[in-house]
Amino acid sequence: MFRRDGRIPRFCLYGALASVLVLAACDVPPVSSARFLGDWKDVDSDVDQIVLQLLPSGSCTLRSEGDEIHFCRWSAGRDEKIVLRYGLFLPLNSARASVTGDEMTLDFGNGPGKDWILYRIGSPKEKASAAYFRGKALIDSASYEKGIAEWTLAADRGHPGAQNSLAWLYATAKLPELRDGKKAVAYAEKATARLHHFMYLDTLAASLARDEQFERAVTIETEALASLERSESWPEKEAALTRFRNRLALYKAGQPYTAP
Repeated sequence: MFRRDGRIPRFCLYGALASVLVLAACDVPPVSSARFLGDWKDVDSDVDQIVLQLLPSGSCTLRSEGDEIHFCRWSAGRDEKIVLRYGLFLPLNSARASVTGDEMTLDFGNGPGKDWILYRIGSPKEKASAAYFRGKALIDSASYEKGIAEWTLAADRGHPGAQNSLAWLYATAKLPELRDGKKAVAYAEKATARLHHFMYLDTLAASLARDEQFERAVTIETEALASLERSESWPEKEAALTRFRNRLALYKAGQPYTAP
């Protein structure tokens, strides 16, 4: 009934990490690298989440929620970033990390949309991410009141996935009592302001249509469709294109979209 938050898929590294046993040597990180230290949690998925721990000694661990642990090393560069090394025998054996506040980006050199985003554990961003996934589990089990409360907590803390998911629910819910066009538009506009992605634009269009702003809904859905058409790597692209075109036809006819 409800969609995923529409975030861009990340690069999967778990299998490769499991086979790596040789570590790269590195120097002990200087004091200036203190902002990198601590525990960081992957926020891109609600399954097999990864926790990265960076220690002052220059060692680090990557562990999944299943307690599978992989050891690694890290060192600081001169460009306000660090290099994370987790092996020697793979073509892809390191990543560059940068930190802004409580958010870390791990760049594996695979192009846009392939980075990992991690939040410092215990930070407001990480707590918002945890609330988002709690809400998703509750919504998936039809505990709508509790799920909406968790999503609202995350959304009001600036979590774009929660903002998008709340907007989609308020715009397209099969249950009439859950629909609210004005709330849908408010959250969808916040989400698209953070991430101007075709999935979020599609949500904004559905929200506008639920609020009977059909002319603007047509404009936004047209933009979402054009952006999706330009995408070269979106999974099941043709099926998504069909859904976007069907929704566009509804908005042109002055009808909102309701999830089946």
